[in-house]
Amino acid sequence: MRILDRFRRTLSKDDFAALVIRRAEIIAQPVSARYDAEVFQIDFELADGQPWLMSLHNAFKDASAVPPKQRNDIVDKYLASMTDDHPDECAEDTLARLMPVIRDPAMFAWGLLSARLSGRTGTGGGPCLRPFADNLSVALVLDSEHATTTVSLKTLISWGLDAEAALARALTNLRDRTSDAGMDRHGGIWISTWNDVYDASRMLLTDMIHRLPVHGEPVAVIPCRDKLLVTGSLDDEGVALIATLAAGILEEETRPLSGQLLVLRDGTWIPFQGNVPTETARRLNVARYKRLIGTYDDQKTLLEKVYEKEAADVFVATYHAVEQTDTGRITGSAQWTRDVLTLLPRCDELWLFCDRRKEVLEIGWDDAIAHIPELATPVDDLDPPRFRLTDFPDDATYDALKRRAVRIRAL
Repeated sequence: MRILDRFRRTLSKDDFAALVIRRAEIIAQPVSARYDAEVFQIDFELADGQPWLMSLHNAFKDASAVPPKQRNDIVDKYLASMTDDHPDECAEDTLARLMPVIRDPAMFAWGLLSARLSGRTGTGGGPCLRPFADNLSVALVLDSEHATTTVSLKTLISWGLDAEAALARALTNLRDRTSDAGMDRHGGIWISTWNDVYDASRMLLTDMIHRLPVHGEPVAVIPCRDKLLVTGSLDDEGVALIATLAAGILEEETRPLSGQLLVLRDGTWIPFQGNVPTETARRLNVARYKRLIGTYDDQKTLLEKVYEKEAADVFVATYHAVEQTDTGRITGSAQWTRDVLTLLPRCDELWLFCDRRKEVLEIGWDDAIAHIPELATPVDDLDPPRFRLTDFPDDATYDALKRRAVRIRAL
């Protein structure tokens, strides 16, 4: 069986974790490595005694997409930051490596939750995040040859910088590394070619974007960190093309960012309201919901581990999404059951499960939030957001919700 395993094309998660540990022993000689299969991560103790937590999800996706002979190279790139340090670096050299990145804040929330599970809270502080657009955030990282390291607000304070000054320095560094030649023209659209993990981040360089000759206001999309697509708001063919290219990337990319087209108006990126071909819009929407399902599922698994460790009796609701075959409309939903303390994901429809009345109410989120105050305040440090629901609606509130229900299902 072991001989066959070496030649099989499908890589199991447990085998991949074993590969990561073997490569880590060669690269960094950690003191220990504890693999948690349920949340799919490895908690290393480095040779200097420092903890180093590696979530395996992205590395596994990347390694699964290449031939077996290339898997070691993929793993080694992820492990490179175990030994990337600059002990003799002066302060100015460190600041010269400060860079801005546009990321899904869910990845940082995952890190904080993982630290909570492993008991390492409060050691390094959270990341320094600034809202961008389409639920994305700008973070600060230190760039090195093989990897980037997230910079926390605590670290900035130790350098004597506030968030605004640090972002300004990071943007200067990014601009110094950016040539307009990095955007390649294809008819009415422009496609980035830097391929240095900062392509998407260059949306922040609005002066560079404005120099691109497009028809109308600049419209851009960043389906992944290595791709920036730009066209003009009055170029219908260009808009259709970058949307279609983004959909294709999102369907294949292991670390997607966003399929939302954004328009640069008065120096700010906001959602583009122009027309996108119907089928392309459907593909982008499907990709968005698939990402939500996966992110909420991963979050649920980790939260359940945390609550098990903390002996907390909290139900972590599952995020569901269903596409109607006749209309193509996708609806995200989650259930709250009477007398069950629940962490509910943000969804399109809330399902109220009432065993006393032997029915389930399906209610639009906006209608539900008007009667359930807890839906207005998400739980701290969770992304995508969840809401802590305790007291089930009383009879009067329940009846008001029932009158607004999209559907009522008998049990």
